[in-house]
Amino acid sequence: MYDNMNILEFYLHTYNFAATTGNLNFRKDNFKNIQEDFDYDELNRMTEYAGKTAAYDSKGNITKKSDIGTSFKYNTVGKPYAISRVTNK
Repeated sequence: MYDNMNILEFYLHTYNFAATTGNLNFRKDNFKNIQEDFDYDELNRMTEYAGKTAAYDSKGNITKKSDIGTSFKYNTVGKPYAISRVTNK
């Protein structure tokens, strides 16, 4: 059920969505009292999540995810949006 602040509550979880974009602002485990916050860029791509970050290039490809790797490569022939390699620099 939504309340007047765009907060959706289920049995043990709470979700908050931005009214204008529908993006998830935060989710909370009410049983464990743990909350994860989310942030987005002007193109509605997730840039921060649960204390981690993501970055994108001009094509929209992920170039960095702080929890996975700092350099994503897209060099697969015939598949320009397929990740070919992830490294930590």
